[in-house]
Amino acid sequence: MKKMSKHIFTLSALTILTACGGSNQSEQPDSIVVNPITPPVSISPKLVVTQGTITGFGSIYVDGIKYNTDTSNIRKNGLNTQLSALSVGMKISFSAQQNDSDEWVAQDVAYDTEVEGVIQSIDRNNSQIQIANTVVFYNDLTHFIDTSETLIGVGQRVEISGYPQADGTFLASYIEADTDESNDGHEYTAGIVSNLDEATL
Repeated sequence: MKKMSKHIFTLSALTILTACGGSNQSEQPDSIVVNPITPPVSISPKLVVTQGTITGFGSIYVDGIKYNTDTSNIRKNGLNTQLSALSVGMKISFSAQQNDSDEWVAQDVAYDTEVEGVIQSIDRNNSQIQIANTVVFYNDLTHFIDTSETLIGVGQRVEISGYPQADGTFLASYIEADTDESNDGHEYTAGIVSNLDEATL
């Protein structure tokens, strides 16, 4: 009887150990959650459209900021041209974008004469001339091409670039003697229409 009890105890112990072992084998490790890697967001280079005065070359400096013009489209008074046709003092409009090296690259550069015609009168004391019924002021920052502050005079034909003023006058950043005889019959001042009387058109 004692021998049988001993066998029953041994069998029970083995059953318990087997059950425990089976339980350990059936357990699964906690799953590991791996968050997906988010790729960096590609941001398009900043594109700007602006205007300013040429202050230097190599490629081109506008209001002191350098813009690369190696691939630029350049136009002067509506015609395709080269960078060499532009001059310091000209006010230009252009679009520009930063490349991968954070360098500004000018894409389209355009210059258009804003005042053109024959000088009707000149007041050297007040540094002003009148062209196409527009009073144009010049100063020490105005760049003269093929003429000068002392050489300009009544009857001379010039083209001008610069900035319209609130009072209707014009501040010249650039004055060039006009040698293009093909448009001698034209005189004009570019600007924004502020008052239009359609009845008189």
